Amino acid sequence: MKLTVVHLEGSKQGLTETFSGQVITVGRDPSNTLSFDPFKDLDVSTRHASITVQGNQVVLQDLGSTNGTYFNDEKISAAVPLPAGGCMVRFGENGPKVQLTWTLDTGPGKKTVMIQELRGELEQQGAATVEAKKRTRKVAMCFVVLVILGAIVFGVVSSMRASSKLREEVKELSAEVVEKQSAAQNVTAGETGKAKAKYDEAIAALEAAKKAEEEGDLETAKKQYTSASKAFDLSVTQAAAESKKRWEALQKESEEREKREKKEREDQAKRDAALMAKLRDEIKKRDEERERKAKEAQQKLEAAASTQELFDELDKLKESKNPAEIEESLKAIDAALAKLDPNSEEAKKLLALKKEQEESLKSVKDLTPEDLKTIAKNARPSIVAIKASYFGIPKGQTLKTTRLRYQVAEGLGTGFLVSKEGHIITAKEVVKPELFDAKALARLKKLEEKGMTFHRQLAVLTYDANKRNYAPVTSDVVVAREFPDSLAGTEKVTIDFDNQKAEIEVKPHKRDESDLVVLKIDIKDAAVLELAPVAADKDLPVINLGVQSDDKPEERALYMFSGRLTEVGETLKLAVPSFRTWIGGPVLDAGGRVVGVLINHGVKESVAVSVDSLRDVVKKKE
Repeated sequence: MKLTVVHLEGSKQGLTETFSGQVITVGRDPSNTLSFDPFKDLDVSTRHASITVQGNQVVLQDLGSTNGTYFNDEKISAAVPLPAGGCMVRFGENGPKVQLTWTLDTGPGKKTVMIQELRGELEQQGAATVEAKKRTRKVAMCFVVLVILGAIVFGVVSSMRASSKLREEVKELSAEVVEKQSAAQNVTAGETGKAKAKYDEAIAALEAAKKAEEEGDLETAKKQYTSASKAFDLSVTQAAAESKKRWEALQKESEEREKREKKEREDQAKRDAALMAKLRDEIKKRDEERERKAKEAQQKLEAAASTQELFDELDKLKESKNPAEIEESLKAIDAALAKLDPNSEEAKKLLALKKEQEESLKSVKDLTPEDLKTIAKNARPSIVAIKASYFGIPKGQTLKTTRLRYQVAEGLGTGFLVSKEGHIITAKEVVKPELFDAKALARLKKLEEKGMTFHRQLAVLTYDANKRNYAPVTSDVVVAREFPDSLAGTEKVTIDFDNQKAEIEVKPHKRDESDLVVLKIDIKDAAVLELAPVAADKDLPVINLGVQSDDKPEERALYMFSGRLTEVGETLKLAVPSFRTWIGGPVLDAGGRVVGVLINHGVKESVAVSVDSLRDVVKKKE
C-alpha cells in the first residue's frame, strides 16, 4: 500500500508525506509511522490510530485514543474502510486534520505481462518449428527477423513508457517539495542551529533538482528532489526540538528568577516589618517624651506662686512644638483667668497669650491613637488588596495547552471602593507593575522578539470581618478606565536573558497624576469611601492606609501611619511613612475622607495624587 498524507491543519500544516507498508501507525510518539509533534499536537494520543490493508481495502481504526478519531467529521467507534479517491481524517476533536489517498499493488506491471506473452509466443513457435521440420529455412529466418524486430519495438515502447512515468514522478516530487519548503521556511525562520543548516541543505538540493530537470536529467532530478524533501522534513523536526529546548531553558531561567525575586520580597517584607516596628517604637518614645515634658510643665505651672511667675513659665512654652505641653499651658491660663478681674491688664495679657497658644496647638496637634483607630475601622470595609501578574507563553499556545509561563512582573498593592456597584480606584503601578520596572520592560522586549503572547491576571481581595483577613472575590476583575501612559526618559538596563547578558533601552512610566486606574468587580452595596469636597491644604493632618505583606497571607492586614501634608498641588507630598504594598491606597483626612491616592512610598516621605484628579476619575468611571 502507498499512502499519501496532506496536512491541512496542525503543526505540519502545508506538508505532504508518503508512506508504504501493510500497517501504518499514527500518534505523537516518534516511533509511529505517521508521527505528530509531541509538544504542539496535544490532542493526538501517543498511539492514536492505525491504517491497515485488509484484502482489497484500506481500513482506519482508532486505538483507544483520548480525544477520538474523526472520519469526514464523524467520530468512529469501529474500523472504517477508506475510499481510495481520498477522505478527510482528524485525530482528536480539535487536533490536526489530514487528507488521505491510497493505492494498492495489484500484480505484475504491463512490461512483465508483455514479456511473458512474448515468451509464450516464442515457446509456441519453437514447438511449431520442431514439429514442422519440413518448413523451409527461409520461413525460419523470416520468423527470427520478425522476433528481433518485435523485441526492438518492445524495448523502444518500454523505454518511452518508463521515461513518461519518471517525468510524472519528478513532477509530483517537485510539487511536494515546494509545499514542504513553505512550511519549513515558516518553522525555521530565525533559527541559527542545526535546523537552519538542514534547511539550507534542502534549498541546495532543491536548486540542484531544478537545474537537473531543466537539463533533462530526470534521474538526478528525482534523487535531488527526494533529498530536498527529507532535508525539509528534518529541518522542521530539528526546529521543533530546538524550540522546545529554548523554551525549557527560558522556563528554567524564569523559575530561578522568580525564586530570587520571591526571596527578595521575603527579605524586604522582613525589613519592612522591622522598620515598621522601629517607627512605631520611635512614635511611642516620642509620645512618652511629650507626656513627660507635659507633666513637668504642668507641675511648674501649678507651682507658680504669682501671676508673674506664671507668665515666666508660659514664656518658656511659647516656642514648644509639644501638643501636650501647649494643652497644659492653656489649662493653666484658664485657671489663672478664673481668679483674675477680666478687665485687668494681667487678664488681657493672658487672653492674648491664650490665643497664640491655641493657634500654635492647631499647627502641631496630631491625630490621637483613638482618632486613628476610629478612622481605620470605618475605612477598612472599603479598602481592598490587589494582586497582579503579567507573563508570557510560547507563540501559538493557549493557557490550556501549555504550562510554560515566563513571568514579566507581579506584585501586591492596595485600592479602595468608590461606588456601590464595585468600582475601585488604585495606582496604575498596582495593575501594570511592568510599566514602572525597567528590568521588567527589558524582559518584555526580549520576549516579544521571541514571539511570545502575553496575559495579565488580576485578583481583588476584600476584607473578611469574620476571619479578620483579606479573601479573594470570585468575580472577574475588569479595567474600567485608565489614564494614558506618561513615559519618563530613556534608560539602559542590563538583564540576564537566554543565558547571556543583554543591554536594552527602555522608557519606564512616570509616577505622576496619570498614575491612576479604575477597576470593576461584581459586588453589590459595597462600602465606599467619600472624597474630600476640596483640595487639601498644607499642614493638614492625614493618614496613609495600606495592605501589608504579600509573602505571608496569614499576616496580610491593614496598616496605617499618620502625619501632615508638606506640599500640595496635582501631586501631594506627605511627611508620613509608607511601604511598597501600600501603593494605590487612600490618603485620608481627620474626617476619614479621601484627599489623595498613594503613588510612591518612602520611610520618611510619601507621594500621592490629589483628590482633584480623583474626582475626574470617579465621574468617568463608567
